[in-house]
Amino acid sequence: MASKSASGAAKRKIKKQREVSVKRMPKIDTNFKQNHEETEEQDIDNPGILLNKIKTASNSVSEPTATSSIDTINTKNVEPNIFNSLICERFPTDKVHFKEPLSYQEKRFIISQGPCQPKGPFPTDTTSNLSFRGYRETDLSKNKGNFLSIITLISKYDPILENLLSMPAGKGTANYLSNTIQNEIITLLTNTILEQIILSINRSPFFSVIMDTTQDISKIDQLSQVIRYVSVISDSDGNPKTLQINESFIGFVEIVDQSSAGLEESIINCITKNNLNLSKLRGQGYDGAANMSGVYSGVQARLKSKQKLATYIHCASHNLNLVLNDAMNSSTEVKTFFGLVEKIYTFFSNSIKRWQLLLSSESSDISITLKRLCTTRWSSRYDSLLAIRHRYVDILKCLSQIILRSKNKDEIFEANYLKVHMEDFQFIFSVIFIGKILETVNVVSKALQSPKQELSTAVSLLNSALIKLQEYRSQYSDFFEIAVEIAKKMGCTTKISRKKNPKNEQIYNSANKLVEYYDSDLSNALAGQILSFRSCFKEEITKRTSVKAITELLVIENPTLATTFSEICTACMLFLTFPVIVATAERSFSKLKLIKNY
Repeated sequence: MASKSASGAAKRKIKKQREVSVKRMPKIDTNFKQNHEETEEQDIDNPGILLNKIKTASNSVSEPTATSSIDTINTKNVEPNIFNSLICERFPTDKVHFKEPLSYQEKRFIISQGPCQPKGPFPTDTTSNLSFRGYRETDLSKNKGNFLSIITLISKYDPILENLLSMPAGKGTANYLSNTIQNEIITLLTNTILEQIILSINRSPFFSVIMDTTQDISKIDQLSQVIRYVSVISDSDGNPKTLQINESFIGFVEIVDQSSAGLEESIINCITKNNLNLSKLRGQGYDGAANMSGVYSGVQARLKSKQKLATYIHCASHNLNLVLNDAMNSSTEVKTFFGLVEKIYTFFSNSIKRWQLLLSSESSDISITLKRLCTTRWSSRYDSLLAIRHRYVDILKCLSQIILRSKNKDEIFEANYLKVHMEDFQFIFSVIFIGKILETVNVVSKALQSPKQELSTAVSLLNSALIKLQEYRSQYSDFFEIAVEIAKKMGCTTKISRKKNPKNEQIYNSANKLVEYYDSDLSNALAGQILSFRSCFKEEITKRTSVKAITELLVIENPTLATTFSEICTACMLFLTFPVIVATAERSFSKLKLIKNY
């Protein structure tokens, strides 16, 4: 007969008692502040002190010498030959070398040598997204989480840790493995990493803020906080080595007030809470939302009233998407074309049978499947058109088979509708021409999303894309011939209406405008330094394609000239600090499910 389970009241009572006992335990960080001076025998008898001793020994002595260990053991009248052979082993304190129960001398030897652990270095990659804690962490749970699972695995090779885990839970017993301790460990790691980031930001001359909001799984607005700054990496001798552009994520903040005033308060709190100097704020990057980019009462205008040099940069990737969206939606033919592309995907994806029929067709590009149109990012629609172009013949074959074999009248009607429009030369030409346009824009869009991107390179990329698109106007006949060739292979008509769519003074003026705006950072010597720098490094400047490369020419390759052209260095560092896009903040949205407690 099965034992009767505890009632709800009994469970709540047990839970309450457990919480009270956990609160009475000292926090984990107190273990690193206390200095126990106990006798050796007390260390052996008290597992908590013993573990602290082991940790101290393993951190302070990376490779204990054989002499010190043997001398310690000899004082206890132990045969040194046994431990001489163990010291030669890679892991002298491995459990395989000892038998239970451990003797006093063996415990002494393990303490002197430290726990059995590799010397490292250990991997620092945290991109696997493995959860720290498990769903249930009881003894009977099969999935206790990665932390407890690793601790259990290590205990099989560490007798001291195994002894600690085997101790019965009760009053006065602390193994520091509860969920409270785990959360405290995570908090300690978070604070340490954040302190290092803030220290690097404060060392840089300027910084910019990149902010964006999104809803988490519990429908609460979260503000992603990212700081962009430039740091100079030095070598072991203190000489500048490389110039590094950083965009560091510093956390999420729950947003209750979504107004521009509420968002401004959250951003200011972020700056002050992390001990950042508001006077160093030189840029702010947001998307094009009205409450963020408003000229009079938006967040950018409110921040500018507190720091007039905090220049607002509209996300370049969002800007590109808006331009492409307006250009495509201005044409009725293009809107109709993309509507048909979406219908093709929907027709096949809504039926497993039709989707399998398309996948089973004989094609060299079977790895390329139909993709849904992205409603927000137009440049990514290139993948949808690429799939249709490479699977064009397969799609038409599948539609023909459905028309001939299907017994569903609605399915036959829809397949016939798609087949007729896909065989139209206008559709074939649109796949070629619009696909080429989106290919060019997609390359630029992806390049803009790099955290290391700078404004000069972004402008260069956008200008090159603009020139490329303008060249396509004179290449109409080339696209037409490609479409005709494809149409002839499929036996389609090729009728379409063919239409062809019809210095020194400047440097001084520009430099003076820049000095006038950033009067607290730059002086009137900027224009003269620019002219001198151009004449001295004319050949080197022509080889550089970005402001970062020019800055490295001064700061890294010729550090002695940095004082001569100090105004140029300041202007370049200021320019590199400006944010380009807000993709770094948006990337953090995908991590909300990993850290959100709900």
